[in-house]
Amino acid sequence: MLVPISGEPAAEEALALTVRLADLLDLDVHVAHVSDEHTGDESLAARAQYADALHHEYPRQPDELISGALPRCTPQECRRIADVALCQGDVAAQLLALVEQKRISLLAVGWHGRFIAGHARVLKNVIEVITTPVLLAKREARTSFRLKVGQEIE
Repeated sequence: MLVPISGEPAAEEALALTVRLADLLDLDVHVAHVSDEHTGDESLAARAQYADALHHEYPRQPDELISGALPRCTPQECRRIADVALCQGDVAAQLLALVEQKRISLLAVGWHGRFIAGHARVLKNVIEVITTPVLLAKREARTSFRLKVGQEIE
């Protein structure tokens, strides 16, 4: 399974879901971070001056991006992550290339729930041409809390 991450909450939810699913199904998870050079992306790869700069200048940032997305996953579940690919270029094209290169059987993508500007453009481009199944992972609805005061407290 391949999961693109960007640091956005929806991508983090997709990674956590995929890692848990991979552990249950005994599958490997491949993680990809793609920075789009055309959008002024200030992501990890965008800050690099050469292809492997992230491994030299920002050695812990890919790990921090992944560990930040998996606070509730067990170490066993996290061991399902086989590798992390750091790419630059057109996001859709890079993801499709990784699907082909790594013979990916499922692409898991974090989704906000609406096809709007931004990442929806990438998702639309991928969905139009991909032959591999795509799992759209929407963030869990967070329950709001209510502060109880006075007589409401029991």
